Amino acid sequence: MSAANEVRAYQRKEYLLKFLEQDVRPDNRGLGDTREAKLTLGAISTADGSAMVKLGHTVAVCGIKAEITRPPTDKPDSGVIIANVQLPAMCAPEFKSGPPSEKAQVLSDFVQQVLLDTGMIDRTQLCIESGLYCWILYCDVICCNYDGNIRDAVLLAAVSALKDVSLPMAQYDAEQENLTIDKDRKCQLTLSCMPVSLSFTLFDDAVLLVDPTHEEETVCQGQITVITSGGDSICSVSKHGGASLNPEQLTLCISKAKQRWCDISKLMTSNHL
Repeated sequence: MSAANEVRAYQRKEYLLKFLEQDVRPDNRGLGDTREAKLTLGAISTADGSAMVKLGHTVAVCGIKAEITRPPTDKPDSGVIIANVQLPAMCAPEFKSGPPSEKAQVLSDFVQQVLLDTGMIDRTQLCIESGLYCWILYCDVICCNYDGNIRDAVLLAAVSALKDVSLPMAQYDAEQENLTIDKDRKCQLTLSCMPVSLSFTLFDDAVLLVDPTHEEETVCQGQITVITSGGDSICSVSKHGGASLNPEQLTLCISKAKQRWCDISKLMTSNHL
């Protein structure tokens, strides 16, 4: 880090510290408060499923394209889901045009792992004819504006878009060896659970900040992400960098993550009314 960057980082840290000493943050939130989440299903009319998510000033849009392909040889009765996250140059000055950044690739792997490991979609419902035809869902998430906590935003966008997916009725005639697609008749994708993440960061390896902004992320150490799927179900707890959490901090993270799931569930329900 150059001397100039070190000075800027020090100034940002001192600026944040003045707020934290009063148990408040620069955007007037309490230390444990999340930003308002806004959700719009069906945001892209040309997609088979889509959603736009806003967490404060962080905006992510997911569009899902369904195509027909051959099922995997090791899972002839299953379909395929492929997640991809893009962080284009337009969303923040730190991102450049060209090949996907390391951060974008990490986010793509994160979303892909959650979608598959939680079993939120029984992929046999994507099978059209065993060993011959299945649906492949391309789940593309684009960050339109980056202001911190992009992990929660891209995952929520992907899960919401999958909940919005309707697939045309597909039928295979074995005698005629013919596949017909009826676009006028559609079937809603069924989700067995709804994984929701809540991320935190640590200031000075001691103060937990929930749903951090980009400004807060630049001066904090470590990231904690808790993924829940309703009730007492905890899908995963992950931590990268920073000091270790004490039991009280971990309990607080899990408690707030469970509350976040309830809030997002209500938001999702209201969008389906």
